[in-house]
Amino acid sequence: MSSDFFSGSDFPTVVIARADIAAPRYGQLTYTSFDRPSVGRGQALGGWQVKDLAGDLDENEQEVVRAGVNTRLETVVAPPQFPTQEQIDSRPRRLHYGPLPAGAVAYWHSTPAGSDASGRPGNVFVHALVDRTPDLPPLRRPISLWHSTGWLTPYGADVVAGSTLRATADFPEGKSVALSQIVNFVLDPEVWRIGVLCVLLDAVNHAMHHGGTVILGVEDPDRGAQWIGAVSALMPSSAASHFYFSTYERRPSAEDIDALNAHVVCVPVEDLADLELPENTVVLSEVETPSLGELGSADGSNSESHRTERNAEVQVSEWSVLAQTVLLDAETALGALGKLDEIAKTDPVRGAEIAWPLAALVSENNSFSDAHIEARRVLDGAPKPLRRIQLPEPAAALAVSVARAPGHVPGATESGEPNLHNILAMPISTSVEIDARWTAFLRFVRNNPGWSMGSGTQLKLFGNFESQPSRRLLEDVQKTAEDFFDRLEGKDSPAESDTPFLVEVEILRFADLIMHSGLVDDAIVNVVQKLVDLAVVPLLLDDSVAPQFVRDVLSVEAPLRALLRSCITDGTGAAYFVSRPLGRRVPKAVIEWMLLVDDLPTDGSIRENAEVVAESSVALASDLVLRRLDNSDEHDLNGWGQFVPQALWRVLWEAHNGGFVVGDASKVLTSTHLPDEDLEELVWRFPGIIPPRFLQRIVLSHTGDQGSVDLALSAAHVLTTQADTRRDGSVIVTPPNQRKDDCAVAWARLRSTGRWAEFGAELQFEVTRMRPALVDFCRMNAAEIAALTGDMVDRMMLLLFASRWSRDRYAAPFVPFVGAAQVDALRRSVLGSSGYVSANITELITSRIIDREWLLATVMLMTSGAPGSKRRKADVLTRVGLGSDDGNGLLESVAGKSLSDLQGFDREGPSPIADMFRDEIRRRRFVDSQAVIDQYRPHAWSWLDHLAAAAYESKENQMLSKLWIGKRKR
Repeated sequence: MSSDFFSGSDFPTVVIARADIAAPRYGQLTYTSFDRPSVGRGQALGGWQVKDLAGDLDENEQEVVRAGVNTRLETVVAPPQFPTQEQIDSRPRRLHYGPLPAGAVAYWHSTPAGSDASGRPGNVFVHALVDRTPDLPPLRRPISLWHSTGWLTPYGADVVAGSTLRATADFPEGKSVALSQIVNFVLDPEVWRIGVLCVLLDAVNHAMHHGGTVILGVEDPDRGAQWIGAVSALMPSSAASHFYFSTYERRPSAEDIDALNAHVVCVPVEDLADLELPENTVVLSEVETPSLGELGSADGSNSESHRTERNAEVQVSEWSVLAQTVLLDAETALGALGKLDEIAKTDPVRGAEIAWPLAALVSENNSFSDAHIEARRVLDGAPKPLRRIQLPEPAAALAVSVARAPGHVPGATESGEPNLHNILAMPISTSVEIDARWTAFLRFVRNNPGWSMGSGTQLKLFGNFESQPSRRLLEDVQKTAEDFFDRLEGKDSPAESDTPFLVEVEILRFADLIMHSGLVDDAIVNVVQKLVDLAVVPLLLDDSVAPQFVRDVLSVEAPLRALLRSCITDGTGAAYFVSRPLGRRVPKAVIEWMLLVDDLPTDGSIRENAEVVAESSVALASDLVLRRLDNSDEHDLNGWGQFVPQALWRVLWEAHNGGFVVGDASKVLTSTHLPDEDLEELVWRFPGIIPPRFLQRIVLSHTGDQGSVDLALSAAHVLTTQADTRRDGSVIVTPPNQRKDDCAVAWARLRSTGRWAEFGAELQFEVTRMRPALVDFCRMNAAEIAALTGDMVDRMMLLLFASRWSRDRYAAPFVPFVGAAQVDALRRSVLGSSGYVSANITELITSRIIDREWLLATVMLMTSGAPGSKRRKADVLTRVGLGSDDGNGLLESVAGKSLSDLQGFDREGPSPIADMFRDEIRRRRFVDSQAVIDQYRPHAWSWLDHLAAAAYESKENQMLSKLWIGKRKR
């Protein structure tokens, strides 16, 4: 069977509800290190950057795609310096497939690209593909793009610089994961892979339903792709589009694994032993032989979990049992698995379940009778098809047509009565004449279906009713309104009529006319509201007909607009309104038609009376703002930008009060129309609802003025005080991202930290809580680091220092990789004029919160043995300026002061430093203690002398500095 099993066809263009503009389904981005010519300056702008774009990726899409870019692609075997073309073609590659906001997905394809334009080796070329609507046809299994010829894979600086994206994305499927190859891989007679596959399937099943990640050790990336292909082949394409993976990662940290948002992460078998794993992770190797479990009975009794060689337990599911049943031989497997997508199409809802199509196939084939019980469990346990929420249908059938005489023309009478033009010409000098004209008009409406077609502007000529209408006229109005109920009962079905919504249009125009004129009392308002509820509200909430319907109606006046808003939010439409999230409740055209800015009781401020947020007009304005934000860029709000804060207020009010389906508020939380002050104010009002990550930008930056500083500190305070607030699981206003939330809270704790010695014995605990901020800092690019304020970089320097101590003393996680941009910023902090770093480090040592034994060993290990002897690779503390190449840095000075009591020891005996160093090194688990002790023992006395001299020189420099300052003052 060919790779068509995995496919759709060429990438289509889809219509996205963004100002009704046809947008391509797919967007592309490339990212690498290269030199970009700077127009007009004769220089190159080099380094890691986006190289090329295609498919109309907006700024938000570009940002989330860049966040998923990984420029590390370290191979197990070092590549040759001068590879042949064959070696270039066989480079390892990585394909990461993961989710994006708003239901989109992305593929990040990475390959080594040799040296960049500056000659630095290790360049990586990342080609990203965004699928905005992965659940629409044509569906494909994402792994089918492995080794696709559509990916750009340049090698060498010149080829990288010349690579460009094609205007039309055309990604043929790779040939290495065709169904026939996958079946041959799984059923290879030389290697028994069914055992690993069963455990992998059940671990993936758990991860896709309950969260978690499967770490799969593989011998090379192509093997990883085969395993991912095997899992994908056993589920339908509609489910595979939600199966996220990475085919190749080297030594990922726990934070890296969380950031991937993948169900399966493949790593080299060699890396499995050294991984730092997050919770809810299963580790499995393709070369192990796991112990397979038993499914047991339906109530869970007599079951036994799989057990891996690392003693992890994986619960057995029906899916792996069904898989074993169809994987009898290659011919049987090919025939069965090739039918899964067709079976899924027979029931799109249940067909999107992971195991449902396979269960349906097994249950209908007597050759697979051994697994009929397991198949029936899946079929009986699958959720029933979801149904769209429908509004109540009219009580009577709407199938009888209204009888009309041949040649009937709307607006003309059949019995010689005056037409609409003649009625408008009737005299209205007295109240009696006014009543007479209205009576004639109402009789005309009842007798002439179609009376309002094309007459919308004429009806305004009736004007307002200035005198008190007679009781007889009010009764006539009510009679006319009730007459529309009879017309609704006799209405043609929409499919059988050339004017399917004629009656509904006339109802609205009639209601508009009498409510604008003032011809109403309570009885009339009630009957009009019932008419609107029954006939009009269902149309206004139907995306397929609403835009055309409101265009047919034309504009309506303020009283009817208010009635319509009330019907939708509080009347018949209320149940539908609260069952959908803001931004997806009422069609955009309908809101714009029945809600003008002048109708709103507010200017969009969140500091209005608290009752304003509950009003129907505010609810609809918020729905419109979120819909505009979701389907367009920030510049397409057309005057509604000022209502963004109030839209967020409404979202949070609904989440807090309950009774509403709360949707994704990510776009409004990140909108440029949302002032930081308003966001921070709403966080205080609604504690525990807004995810912390949306306040990180306030915590990290301020302009230097006192108001900006106070806002940053206040945001940090609210995040730290609300960090442990328990969030109701049903109140989710954005897709969850615990890693980014933890990161924001960590930055807030760092911002709130003044004197580090105040932590006392809790220092290690606080360092652990702030670690996500350190990891985030180490992932920042140069521009992001440059945007940090100096006081935050000072605090980050203290966190790095304390993290190093925490690693050595408490075996905490290793300090993340610190790049050149990070080193430059931290070095400026250490050597700058604020004194924050030196003062706090000195106080931590002198107060013995960080012990001098650790400091002594750390200072000595920054050299290769003797004082001033450089290590082959500089220690990170030396690189950031805490230590120095000549051994006279800040840490050496502080260490010398802390050891001043050791100066009186007899030089003929053993050095006290040697004992302290030996005891400290033996406490550190990650070094060969005896070899290190032997290396540094001969230099113990020279270290004592050197540190004493460093302390003395530091004290002398301080005295000279004070003297110089004194002279300056004189």
